[in-house]
Amino acid sequence: MRSPKLPLPKLPLPKLPLPELRLPELRLPKLIVTDLDGTLLPESKAITPYALEVLRRLREKGVRLGIATGKFYHLAQPYAAALGPETAVIALDGARTSLMAEGPSRVRGIPRAEMVGLLRWLDAPGVELFLDSGEDELLLRFERADFPLLTRHWAERKRRVADAHSQVVGDSGILSFVGAAEPAEAVAAGIERRFASVRTSVFYSSALACQRFAVQPRAVTKGSALRELCAGLAIEPSECLAFGDWYNDVHLFRAGAVNVAMQNAVAEVKALAHHITDCDCEHDGVARFLAAAFL
Repeated sequence: MRSPKLPLPKLPLPKLPLPELRLPELRLPKLIVTDLDGTLLPESKAITPYALEVLRRLREKGVRLGIATGKFYHLAQPYAAALGPETAVIALDGARTSLMAEGPSRVRGIPRAEMVGLLRWLDAPGVELFLDSGEDELLLRFERADFPLLTRHWAERKRRVADAHSQVVGDSGILSFVGAAEPAEAVAAGIERRFASVRTSVFYSSALACQRFAVQPRAVTKGSALRELCAGLAIEPSECLAFGDWYNDVHLFRAGAVNVAMQNAVAEVKALAHHITDCDCEHDGVARFLAAAFL
């Protein structure tokens, strides 16, 4: 039995500066791809009933759905399944992808040999890290009690190890570490000089009060995965609507889709957006934008 249709209420708008939306320019997309944290998901990390209903109605109109996240693949799958079994998954910023929520993932990671070499090069006292084992599992090496806090939204399959390089069994989607003695720019430059297949990003972790480094496959991003997904579905990127908020969504927004930045997005993402939502992720910004445009 089909679930009854829920009304789409006119929810009260929060008092936020509202940019001008160019809704008349929007056409019903063939594919909608959305980031999770800070975009589709509020702080509760649960998709709201309102968002589920809006996306269900769009599926009934023939629109395919996809998610694009930095989370591990197994942690992204339940969100994709909640949107429907045909939902595509882009996980680990493009390193793991699938055309269906319950389908097998395709891996495009840092080659195992290069990751092992990188880990040996980084093997120094005080360097704490987490990384993809190559089997959708998070390996942790740390001494500080607060370090696991950094990983709480990344994966559920976690394992603490003493020598991470011996535990890598396949191509990895990400390595993230803190505690390097050298300045951030010098470490990042050194990594990219020595290891040709990777790119580096440097963030400040407020939780750890220090710099955090992310090392990922150089040619693999949310954007490259979106282009592959579009090719697999025989559609053009321009027929896709993409939602994002964070720095890793810059690559997503350079893939050729119609880009929608969240009200709470960082400036770099907003600068690449064609549209900006009225509301932030805490007030169903994605769903309310889609309802206003297409329902």
